Amino acid sequence: MDNLIENYELQIARFKLFSDSVYKQYCEKENELSVLNLGDCCEIKTGKLNANEGSENGIYPFFTCSQTESNIDNFAFDTKAIIITGNGDISVKYYEGKFNAYQRTYVLTPTKYLCLFLKECENNISELKSASRGSVIKFITKDMLCKIKIKIFDNAEIINNKLQEIYNNIMKLNIKIKRLKDIKNQLLHKYFG
Repeated sequence: MDNLIENYELQIARFKLFSDSVYKQYCEKENELSVLNLGDCCEIKTGKLNANEGSENGIYPFFTCSQTESNIDNFAFDTKAIIITGNGDISVKYYEGKFNAYQRTYVLTPTKYLCLFLKECENNISELKSASRGSVIKFITKDMLCKIKIKIFDNAEIINNKLQEIYNNIMKLNIKIKRLKDIKNQLLHKYFG
């Protein structure tokens, strides 16, 4: 199981490098048609739950301020989304399907160019971290997210679709990894717990 998990993680790393390359080539073009702000074409919500409301045996992903999602018994979202942790270990994730989120986790659903915005959010993560506020626990605000911009070129839809394929593959591999880790934990608990 460990070897298979490691193999999947290597595949994910390759897909991420490929997505970076595709987006970089896209952004290097000149004469963009326009520039879009995330806030102008995106619904931005937060989850409503406390972080401790997860359930070990829940069937839906539960996104909190942790790097890895936990599980929960109910869902509040059923969509393609960019998920950004609003405080603590600020990170960006992509998910498609049913899930739930902690009250300080942002769920972004752009009406167009979701994957172009996803790449730009990933590229802006260090800026979001450095601009975060708070003396004890750093946090980001909705206004910070609304200002993220993407350039629109004539091939924007094609590149967005190519990135969508890459992220779908990454998501499928992450689901496989999670299942393998769950099986491994169940086996370890059964025989050694």
